[in-house]
Amino acid sequence: MIMPNVTLGNNVIVGANSTVTKSFPDNVVIAGSPAKIITKTDEYLKKQKEQMETAPCYGEDYTLRGNLTEEKKQQMQRGSWKSKSRIRGLDMDEKLVSVIIPAYNIEDYIGRCLDSIISQTYKNLEIIVVDDGSRDRTGEILDDYVKKDPRMKVVHKKNGGVSSARNTGIDIAEGDYIGFVDGDDRIDPKLFETLVKLINEENADIAHCGYQMVFPDRVDYYYNTGKRVIQTKEQGLKDLLAGEMIEPALYNKLYKRELFENVRLNESLKINEDLDVNYRLFKKSQKSIYYDLPLYSYMIRKNSATGSNTVIRKNEDSLKVLEQIKNDCKSEKEIYSIAYRRYVYLLMAICRMDIDQITYQKSKRDILKKELKTKDFKQYISSKLKIMSWLSCYFPAIIKLIYKAYDLKTRNIKK
Repeated sequence: MIMPNVTLGNNVIVGANSTVTKSFPDNVVIAGSPAKIITKTDEYLKKQKEQMETAPCYGEDYTLRGNLTEEKKQQMQRGSWKSKSRIRGLDMDEKLVSVIIPAYNIEDYIGRCLDSIISQTYKNLEIIVVDDGSRDRTGEILDDYVKKDPRMKVVHKKNGGVSSARNTGIDIAEGDYIGFVDGDDRIDPKLFETLVKLINEENADIAHCGYQMVFPDRVDYYYNTGKRVIQTKEQGLKDLLAGEMIEPALYNKLYKRELFENVRLNESLKINEDLDVNYRLFKKSQKSIYYDLPLYSYMIRKNSATGSNTVIRKNEDSLKVLEQIKNDCKSEKEIYSIAYRRYVYLLMAICRMDIDQITYQKSKRDILKKELKTKDFKQYISSKLKIMSWLSCYFPAIIKLIYKAYDLKTRNIKK
């Protein structure tokens, strides 16, 4: 059924029993109720041709006139099922994945990112790129890409920050699943095929994988064991807060769409907004699955120096998020203990930072000194961390030297 005032472009194929509620461009295959883009027409026809070339053919002896036997009937039925299974890659009921990419002043990187998404083996994608008020050629490049791939949507908006851009993408996403890619990163060709398969096989709400950090001179990745780990809601939250297997970022994950009902990123946060929203998403999920392969490449590029005022703002946002999380999960003893340890670690990190804000660091040392006397600190903090916390409060210069020596040793090992 095609609704009134709907326009279809040239060479559009409409799947059976579809309801077309909006217009579509040239050369696409659409299906569903409401109809969505499944693939490009030329790719669909290519698959159909391949199917025809490999489909079984039967001579006159396989007809009633040719004395068709029961054995030959069964042979034809088996051949028919095999033929149907070969076209699974273009199933009309394949779930739609909305991929949301925030973009701001990344003209040198956005093309590489989009090429890696367009070339995904999983074709049923809705690619949403939100240009967050870029002042370079990012917007022009995106407009050129829209002409190349009908699955792509571009939104140009006033600059509001990465959380605002992602929320804009979530608001217009039509997919059954939602994933995120940063506009200056790139992904493995099988990322979304793998994550969709994991969700379907395990009936999970979230699927996530490993990642690698790509520096100009090296590539660092963690574990890369190929292991699969199924996580209950409780285990998922514990792993998220502990930094075990779950990277707090939104990239390298695929979420069922319904998790985002009444959940959006906090646009007032400058940092840890991803931990904040992931805590809420994992709390709503009943099951997640982790696949330890680095299918996402986080590209490290040289950034300008960050001023001390910006560092303070980010520290305050991080503390705010962790305080909210530990207050929310206080009734869950094991989860709370992990959140509390992370909070103490952050206070320690602030105390040893090389920033020209003596008064600010003193205020955080005073908070940490109060924590040293609490029941939670005595119950949940290890002996080693207690010593480090005490040094951070009363001998910050010593703790800075310890961490500098550790960092230097780590860099030498990597070399």
